[in-house]
Amino acid sequence: MSPDPGRGKPAFFKIDEVPTQDVSSPAFLAGCLGKLLSENPQTGQQTYFLELPPSWSAPSTICQSTLELLIVEGSIAVGNSRLGAGTFAAFPKGRYFPSISTSAGATAVAIWSPHFPEGEYYGDNPHILRIAEASWNFTEFPAETSTPGRRHAVKYKSLRWPDFIEGDTHGGRMGLLRLVSLVAGFVGDPRPESHPDCWEEIIWLAGDFFMPSTGRQAIGSYLGNPPGHIHGPLMTQRGCLLLVHTDGPASFCFHDPPVDAELVNSYMDGVSWLKEPVHIAHSSSSKAAPEGRS
Repeated sequence: MSPDPGRGKPAFFKIDEVPTQDVSSPAFLAGCLGKLLSENPQTGQQTYFLELPPSWSAPSTICQSTLELLIVEGSIAVGNSRLGAGTFAAFPKGRYFPSISTSAGATAVAIWSPHFPEGEYYGDNPHILRIAEASWNFTEFPAETSTPGRRHAVKYKSLRWPDFIEGDTHGGRMGLLRLVSLVAGFVGDPRPESHPDCWEEIIWLAGDFFMPSTGRQAIGSYLGNPPGHIHGPLMTQRGCLLLVHTDGPASFCFHDPPVDAELVNSYMDGVSWLKEPVHIAHSSSSKAAPEGRS
């Protein structure tokens, strides 16, 4: 059964499991192939894993929606600029949209947001960011600050801007879009968490990750959390790189009881460093120990 792209219930799947289809909406992306990861029928926002075929092109136009692209393979030409893998491009609603083309093909994560107000994001101009040139920012989890001698790091680069942090709430009025890096050995707050006021989706781009009751994540894993859905805690043995997107400001609530320390240890101590991370879904009633420990 294909994963449901609706945002009304939790989702956890491999992107490879989503069928590839012709992209008919938005019309600007006609001729592309894509995997629809999520959509909101009320706002029209859609998240695609997009395949731009060789020799594809789209003419310059006025944007009828905000389009955000993270290129993960290949390259595209935007006007006279070539954008390769690891480049982010955003085109705000209501502004001039330069011609886009690709000669050899490209793959990108694309977010189409027709409900974004004109003039609110990206200084109301097309925005291009080569991620390697952007600085990292740091976020601290409560467990990181309350446990002496166990300071790791959660680092992020803001792709969508403006991007705010006010107390424990992250992101602007229409949500955040960040590239997030968890360093090797990171274990977040031992209590599960939820975001009461926003939908959250996460795409794994590199590394390993374990979230009890959800499973093990690897490259190409996708996670969707509706508002208020309890998930977590978060841990990584060797570090990981994530694309995190929300449709509103993300606040955090933590829920007792904390996860059993033995379960944390079963992952952090029990999974081989010599094997590639794998995607394994656990049933909602299971917190089975990963391979290597019983």
